[in-house]
Amino acid sequence: MNKRTIFIIIVVIAVAAGTYWYMNNGLTLPSPTAVPVVAPVITPMPPPMPSASSMEVEEEMMIEESPEPVGSHPFVGDKFLVTGKNPSVVIVPIVNANQHNFKLDRSGARTEEMAVTLEAIEGQANTYFMMSKGLEKYIKYSNNGFGYRGSKPSTYHYKIKFTKVGENYVMSYTTNDDKEYFFGYDGDKMKSDESVTSLIGTGLVNVIDAGVSGFVLPGNFGSNGDNFREYGPGEDGDQIENVQGCMTRLTEVDLDDEYRSNLLSVAFNKDADTPCRAYPQSDSYAYDKDATGWVTTCLDSSKDIKQGCLL
Repeated sequence: MNKRTIFIIIVVIAVAAGTYWYMNNGLTLPSPTAVPVVAPVITPMPPPMPSASSMEVEEEMMIEESPEPVGSHPFVGDKFLVTGKNPSVVIVPIVNANQHNFKLDRSGARTEEMAVTLEAIEGQANTYFMMSKGLEKYIKYSNNGFGYRGSKPSTYHYKIKFTKVGENYVMSYTTNDDKEYFFGYDGDKMKSDESVTSLIGTGLVNVIDAGVSGFVLPGNFGSNGDNFREYGPGEDGDQIENVQGCMTRLTEVDLDDEYRSNLLSVAFNKDADTPCRAYPQSDSYAYDKDATGWVTTCLDSSKDIKQGCLL
């Protein structure tokens, strides 16, 4: 056997031995270890900034959806024009010989003929046409009193503005030259001035709602003592100044429920020993307009004093 053959045999044996050893004692690889996977942190994208055009549209929508402003003519409707110093005194438009054309009614009465209607003048805040319901004429300041016209006016004289001064108001008109003149009562006449300070003492006014519940007639509903319940001030001793005071005081007067449910009207007389009377419906219930010093109104604000508070 030659050397070449011997070498080949040795190599084959070595390869076989190595293969056998590897199959029984080969390299053992370590088992893989689970590696925790960290979840990626997702950062939210910021919302896109609105464009200038979208912001303008949103702003316009907000403006359009804003509530309407409070009306600039709060006195529209039927009113009693009363003095600022005493709301029981009504300034009544009349036509009289001394040309002042108004009177101060201190009776406590408030009738439809004494009321005025205030009509808003568009574009001029707190400015009105003022019409006398009794005369059915529009009112202006004129020569220390009132002046009138029957048809609806358009000139500045009739455009009367009410400007708040404390708890009351001052009336004024503005000329075509933009000069504002304030006016108000001064005793048995009226006066006008460019300065409101000259009217602070007597010339300020106020307005009170008129209507069925606002009317007060002179007189009462009879003098039969069996047909009314009279009463005066309460235990606090506070004096009753007007018919509204009688109505307030009535809620404290001791009356049985049946009698109270039948009451129709309340009368007031500041000069009477007992100033208040409450009248129920009865056979002798009748309006006496000549009952001196008395004024009467309905307990039910939905009833008409001119119908005896029955309707």
